[in-house]
Amino acid sequence: AQRLVAGVPVQPCVGTGEGALHELHPLRFVVELQQQAQPRAHAALHDGGVIIDCNQGMADLLGCRVDELLGVDGMQFVAREWHDVVNRRRITGYSGIYEIEVVRRDGARLPVSVQGRGITYQGRTVRVTEFRDISERRRTIEALRASEENLAITLNSIGDAVIATDAQGRVTRMNPTAERLTGWPFDEARGRPLAEVFVM
Repeated sequence: AQRLVAGVPVQPCVGTGEGALHELHPLRFVVELQQQAQPRAHAALHDGGVIIDCNQGMADLLGCRVDELLGVDGMQFVAREWHDVVNRRRITGYSGIYEIEVVRRDGARLPVSVQGRGITYQGRTVRVTEFRDISERRRTIEALRASEENLAITLNSIGDAVIATDAQGRVTRMNPTAERLTGWPFDEARGRPLAEVFVM
């Protein structure tokens, strides 16, 4: 079935298959969890980056009305330090997912994942780009990182030996006391079977 942009049928350009839109993101488990909660936001851009059409989700993301975005250079909403990256990806026709920051109309910065592809629109090649708010994912990652750091501090301060393993019984963590008890530095014990590292 044909896709419509601004009510006009569009076809993928040569070399920009549908599969490009389904590339696995490095943090795909978080993306998949949030897909239901995070509406997609699309904008159709021509080669110069000027917005031809967009949906309400895109307008909401940037804190604007749809009509305020039409005919506007979309780069003005991209944080300045990301301009070179975005331009390079657009010029090369990159269709993978990458992350940047956008600046909303009120000046607030927002982390987003971006994925674009070329289409034929009214006889010319333009680019359809999807932006997804990843603020919640960033907060989740930061919380996990902080939790990991706190756990490491706690384990390193415990006087007892602590060895953690994965579901297959392979060592995933050791504290200094466990290293002294077993004679195994954690860097060497990591990934080895517990029975090999800790002999009863």
